[in-house]
Amino acid sequence: MKLVVSTKAQREIRDATAWYKEQTRGLSAEFFRAIELNLGYVQRNPLLFAETLPGVRRIGLRRFPY
Repeated sequence: MKLVVSTKAQREIRDATAWYKEQTRGLSAEFFRAIELNLGYVQRNPLLFAETLPGVRRIGLRRFPY
């Protein structure tokens, strides 16, 4: 399955990473790694996640509110 991250989602990831960087040392790296892991998980197991829109699947992060 081809994984596509929308421009809006990319912008939100960038903004959130910058915000976490200002909060605690190393937190932005943890956030970005969580994003990467979960995107990989969705790509490998897309049918485990319900479609929120036709062709769009969503996963939440456990530690971060995204």
